[in-house]
Formats: sequence, C-alpha cells, structure tokens
Amino acid sequence: MDNNIKKIDEFLCIARELLDSNLFDLVPRKKNIDSIKSSGLTIKHVKNIIRKLSHETYYRGPTTDFGYGREGYVWEFGYNVDDIEFYIKLKIEERMGRQYLICLSFHIAEYHLSYPYGGVEKW
Repeated sequence: MDNNIKKIDEFLCIARELLDSNLFDLVPRKKNIDSIKSSGLTIKHVKNIIRKLSHETYYRGPTTDFGYGREGYVWEFGYNVDDIEFYIKLKIEERMGRQYLICLSFHIAEYHLSYPYGGVEKW
C-alpha cells in the first residue's frame, strides 16, 4: 500500500473515532451553513458523509493550517451529494487536553477537485 494512502487512512480512522465519541465541531461559517441547508442536509448527514470519506475521496494534505491562532495540519476531501461536489476540510485539534475533529469547511466546491487515488464518492 502506498505510504500516503496509509497516512490518509490512519487520519480517517482517528477522525471516525472522534466522531463516534462526539468530539466533533463544525465551524459555523456562513458558507458552510448555507451549503448544508441549501442541499437539504443536516449535521447528522454531514457526520455520515465524513464517516464515508476514504483515500479515494482525498484531495490533498496534510498541509499546515494557517488560520489565525491555529496550529497543526488540515486534510482536504471531496464528496458528491446529488451530483454536487462538496469540499471538506478537516483537522484534529487539541482542546482542553482532548483531541477533537474540527470540520473547518463543508461547502459546495468552488472549483473541481482532483482525486489522486480514485474518484469522488456519491451520496
């Protein structure tokens, strides 16, 4: 198995564990909320989509998180919901001594994403 695929799968395994432990935060940016609502999705749908991510839906990362006051790395994925491509940016962040899965972006993609290990999954 490609070493990068192994790293992606390891990240997603931890992400699923954090989701299942309710250690999850969706950043409530307007773009995220508007895209989720306009597509008829709920937070439950968002979590289920994140659970389904794989190295085949991987777009890029890990890359350094340059957000204000943030450290660490972000991982980027895509997912097809009713033939609409979504852009998903995740990171694992330490908060109050615990790890949390942070969804920084979950919105309609602003450009076509390329998938080095497969193609976009469909909802």
